[in-house]
Formats: sequence, structure tokens, C-alpha cells
Amino acid sequence: MLAAVCRSNGRRDHRLVGESPLVAGGLIAKTPDPQDGRSQLLAPTRRGRDTLSRIRRERTALLARRSTRLTPEQCRALEAALPLLELLLDEPDAPVREGHDGPNDR
Repeated sequence: MLAAVCRSNGRRDHRLVGESPLVAGGLIAKTPDPQDGRSQLLAPTRRGRDTLSRIRRERTALLARRSTRLTPEQCRALEAALPLLELLLDEPDAPVREGHDGPNDR
């Protein structure tokens, strides 16, 4: 979720969020990490979540419009891929620790 909010504001690297307008703009909140004093936890604010919801609605509408161009075969292929895509979307969002790369941030 954080990465999507970052991308919506022209940022590609969520590790730089502390130096970006995301915090200043009220989209991301920073709190001290109680387990690691060197780090801060980042989480979307209400405004950030609202922004993300708007972006998702706009993308859904765009995909719906563009899907009308697909052939029946392409529609079946897309339908077959939906369970995998839903699996990826069902992963819970976890707070991101600023300043420390996670295993997937390389």
C-alpha cells in the first residue's frame, strides 16, 4: 500500500519517504519503532488511505473500459489468472521500517 501511495506522488522508492512530500502532505505518518530505536514505522494516514482508494477506483474504471477490447480468448486467460492476482492482493499490509531494507527491498 505504501508503495502505491509513493508512486501516486511520483516517488519510486518508499525508503526515501522521510525526505519526500508524503509526510509533509499528510499521506504518511512516521512513528518511532519501539523495537528498534534507529528506525521509524511508516503507515498511511486517513488522507493517504483515501488517496489510495481513489487511485484504485480510477484504475478499476480504466481496466473496465480497456477490457472491452479483449478477445474472448484473452478474457478467458485473464479470468484464469484472477485467483493468483487475488492471492497477491490478499497479503496484509505491514508497516514499513524507514532506514532498513526488508528482504523484498533489494
